[in-house]
Amino acid sequence: MHTAKRIRVVASVAAFMLLLFVMYRSNAAINDRHHARGNRVAKMNSILDSMNNEKQDELINHEIGKLAGADAGAADVDDQAVLDISAGGSGAKSASVASAEAEAEYDPAQDFLNIRMLSPMVVFSKSYCPYSKRIKKLLKDNYEFAPEYVVVELDQHEHGRELQTYLKEVTGRGTVPNVLVGQQSESRGGCDDFVSMHEDGTLLKVLNAWGSPSLVAMKKDTPSNF
Repeated sequence: MHTAKRIRVVASVAAFMLLLFVMYRSNAAINDRHHARGNRVAKMNSILDSMNNEKQDELINHEIGKLAGADAGAADVDDQAVLDISAGGSGAKSASVASAEAEAEYDPAQDFLNIRMLSPMVVFSKSYCPYSKRIKKLLKDNYEFAPEYVVVELDQHEHGRELQTYLKEVTGRGTVPNVLVGQQSESRGGCDDFVSMHEDGTLLKVLNAWGSPSLVAMKKDTPSNF
C-alpha cells in the first residue's frame, strides 16, 4: 500500500518536473525568436537610418554623378570630324559627327594648324571672289609646286566666318585671297601683291625663299594669260 502511494508521488513529481522543463524550453525558444527578430529590426533600422542620412545621400549622389560624367565622356569620343581638303583644289569639310561632337565648340586655332600641316603653301579663298579666281589662275597657269599647294574655300567651309576672323588675327590679313607660304604665319599677300611680283619677275624667287626647304616652285615653260 505504501509502495503504491510512493510510486504515485514519484510519478507526480516527475510529471511536474517534465512540465517545468517543457515550459522552460518553450520560453527559451520564444526569447531566441524575439532576440533574432530584434537583431533583424535593429539592422533594418540601421540601413534605413543610413539611407536617410544626408551625408550618405551626398556620397551616393556623388557616385551617380561620376558615373554619369563617365558615360558623357565616352559619348563625346564616339565620332570625329574629318577634314578633307584636296591639294591645289577647293577646300571642303566632310564629317561624320555624333550629336555630342556637333555641340562641341569650334576651335579655329586647331583647324588652322590642321590646314597648315597639309602643305607648306595655303591659299585661303572664296569661290565667288574675282580676286581669288585671278590669283588661282595665275598660280595654276604659270607655276608648278612640289608639293602642291592647298586651297581652302572659306565660303564652303563649315566654320568659314570664324576661321576668317582667326586668320585676321594670326596672319594680319582679313580679306581673300590670303596666301601663306613656309613656316611663318604672316600673310604673304593677296591678289595685287602676287600679280605685281609675277609681272616684275620676282615671284618665283620669293616663293622659293619663303617655302625653303619644304616647298619648291618652278616656272612653267609656256606661261598663259591670267
